[in-house]
Amino acid sequence: MSKKNSHLQRQIWKHYGDKPLPKEVEKLIQTISDSYNNYEKENKLLNRIMNISSEELFTANSELRKRNDELDRFVYSTSHDLRAPLTSILGLLQLIELSENKAETDKYIYQIKQTTLQLDNFIQDIVNYTHNKKLEIDSEEIDFEVLIEECLSKLNFMSDADAIKKIIEVDASIPFKSDRQRLHNLFSNLISNAIKYCNPNTENPFLKVGVTVNGKEAEIVIEDNGIGIDRTHLDKIFEMFYRASAKSKGSGIGLYIVKEIVEKLGGSISVESELNKGTLFTLTLPNQK
Repeated sequence: MSKKNSHLQRQIWKHYGDKPLPKEVEKLIQTISDSYNNYEKENKLLNRIMNISSEELFTANSELRKRNDELDRFVYSTSHDLRAPLTSILGLLQLIELSENKAETDKYIYQIKQTTLQLDNFIQDIVNYTHNKKLEIDSEEIDFEVLIEECLSKLNFMSDADAIKKIIEVDASIPFKSDRQRLHNLFSNLISNAIKYCNPNTENPFLKVGVTVNGKEAEIVIEDNGIGIDRTHLDKIFEMFYRASAKSKGSGIGLYIVKEIVEKLGGSISVESELNKGTLFTLTLPNQK
């Protein structure tokens, strides 16, 4: 005979003590006991399911709130950052119309060109943000040396790009697979920041990109001796539209995109920096083989 339900056993003892039960009653009680046991098992299972569902719902709601907050900031900041350079361009065009001095006109045209490039970079950041959010990971074998050289060649137009020594060190004898477009965006953002915020007072400005691959992952280190980041800002630089200072030249979305890409690929990123000494980013990305 199977073990009676503990609650039912207490009730039987309360009324019968240690007296033997009639066989007919014993059968009935055993059936009731089995029903009790089944009920308790099902109730425990239901409670577990409800707890799991509640946790999942809480997590989903938290993620939804986060995304809604990001969307609000994204819409507000995007409309402002798109409108500002367009207003500047319109103002410069009016000055060109009024000016009869060629030197002044050339200066205004140069400013328009710089503002247009700024606008184009911002639009590209938005495209990269959307790309990372919407598209699935497309895994292919990565040639890091080719990828890094591509990024550097596209950033040669930047001011001070020629003055910075580039050091590329890749140790990748083991095949590494990941999403090439996402990695391109990641390297482009970090390398362009290193060039953008180089220290003009440093005697030998440099940018060092190191990659080490093993069967499990790739470790990427991007280091520079630029102007650095104040420690009070380090825990916020990956937030959307966060600018560490009024001198920041970017859209404020680049490092946010970097963090989103790293998370999408299942990796991690950390940063060390000191004012007037430089910045070091360390990334670990899983091999998507």
